Amino acid sequence: MYLHIYYKVIKMATFSQVLTVQGKSDYVVSIPSDLRKCFFIYAICVLSDDHILITDNNNKRVKQLNHQYKVVGHCDLTTYPTDMCCITPSEIAIIGNDYRTHDVQFVTSGTALYKYSMTGDLLNKLYEDTSGDYTVWKCAANPSGDKIFVTNWSHNKVLTLAIDGAVLHTFTDTDLVCPFGIHVTDQGQVLVCGQSSNTILQLDGEGKKKLATLLTERDGLNAPHSVCCNRSTASIIVGQYIGNQILVFKEK
Repeated sequence: MYLHIYYKVIKMATFSQVLTVQGKSDYVVSIPSDLRKCFFIYAICVLSDDHILITDNNNKRVKQLNHQYKVVGHCDLTTYPTDMCCITPSEIAIIGNDYRTHDVQFVTSGTALYKYSMTGDLLNKLYEDTSGDYTVWKCAANPSGDKIFVTNWSHNKVLTLAIDGAVLHTFTDTDLVCPFGIHVTDQGQVLVCGQSSNTILQLDGEGKKKLATLLTERDGLNAPHSVCCNRSTASIIVGQYIGNQILVFKEK
C-alpha cells in the first residue's frame, strides 16, 4: 500500500484525545450488478470531497459512496482488493491479491513490510516476522510520517515501527483479538479493529497503551475488518467481514 507521507505540526494533546460515539446507522452497500454477496469490506477511505470509497473484496470492486452513504459508482478490478489508501486528493492506491499474484506499492506480504517508491521501485524491506502466517497484516502511518503502525493478526499485537523499520513499541490487550484493520486520524489518533474480539480500540499516538475500547459487539460489531474516521462529518465508519452493510457511528 502506498503511504502518502506528509509533515505538519500537531500538538501532542490531540494524540490522547479520546473519541466517543453516540448512535449508529447501517447502510447497505450491495448493488444489483454484484455477482456475489457483498463480503469482506477490507478497507475504507474518505476522499477530499468527502465521498467515501470501500473495497468489496468478494466482488473484486471498489465502490464509491456519496454523502448519504449510497453507492453512486464502482470500479471493477481483476483481483481481490485487500487494502487501499489515498495518495493524492484524486488518486488512490490499491493492494490486490488473487492468491497467485500480489500487486503492491508500499507493501505487506503477510510476514514482511516493504517500502516502494511512488514509481513502483523496491527500496528496501523495513520489517519481517516469519513466526506466523499473518504477522504483518495491515499498516498505517502517523501524520508526521515518523511512525508506522502494523497489525500482527497471528499474535494479537500492534507494532509501532520507526520509519526505518525498527520496533519502537509492542501493544497487546485482552480486548484486542486478531487485530485487522488500522487507521490513524489526521489528529494522530490510532484506531484498530479486533476481528475476533468484535472490538475497535483507540491507542495513544505512540501505540503504547489503550485509551479506550470504543466499540464492541453490543454496538453491532461482527468481525470488524476496517475503520475510518471522517473528520468533516464527525463520524466513524466500520466495515465488517460478513454482511452487505457498513456501520456509521456519530462522534459526540
